[in-house]
Parts: sequence; C-alpha cells; structure tokens
Amino acid sequence: MGENNGKSGCFSVTIVVCIFLIVGLDVIAGLVAIQAEVAQEEVKHMKVWLLECKAPSQKAFVLGIIALACLAAAHIFAVMIGCSLSNIFKVLAVPKMCAYINIACLSLTW
Repeated sequence: MGENNGKSGCFSVTIVVCIFLIVGLDVIAGLVAIQAEVAQEEVKHMKVWLLECKAPSQKAFVLGIIALACLAAAHIFAVMIGCSLSNIFKVLAVPKMCAYINIACLSLTW
C-alpha cells in the first residue's frame, strides 16, 4: 500500500511541475514579445515618397522568434501531457476523468 501512495504523489508532482512549466513559458513569451515591441518602436521612421514606414529591427525580429519558440514549446508540452494523461486514464477505465483531462489540456493550449 505504501508504494502506491508514493507513485501517486510523484505523478501529481510531475503534473503540477509540467503545468507550471507551461504557464511559465507563456509568461516568458509574453514578456519577450513586449520587449520586441519596444525594440521595434525604437527604430526610426523612413519616408519614401508618399509613404511613411518603419525600418525593420533585427533585435525585434529575434525577440519575436524567441517568443514564438516559447509559445510553441508550451503548446507541445500541453498536448503531450494531455495525451499521456488521457491514455493513462483510459487504461484505468475512468472515462469521465479522461474527458476532464482532455478539456483541461485543451484550455491550457489556448
């Protein structure tokens, strides 16, 4: 009996850590995106004939790619966790819990 409780606790801690990782990656992506916007605002305006536009900023582009990578990683983690947990609860024959986990992981990806 004691061994089962230890495995359940480890499983719960793993899920909580993964959820914090997903939320953390989303927050980091948001902060990096804000820095990219600030970097783009620092670029001078160019006036070409009748059009006025901003020159592209290399720093803003790189920060945008970093934000994109963080968001992609968070989405991949959420889908992997959802599929893994869904399969585990299907094996344990708990279909209602499986549906709740699928909805929770879907909401984490959005």
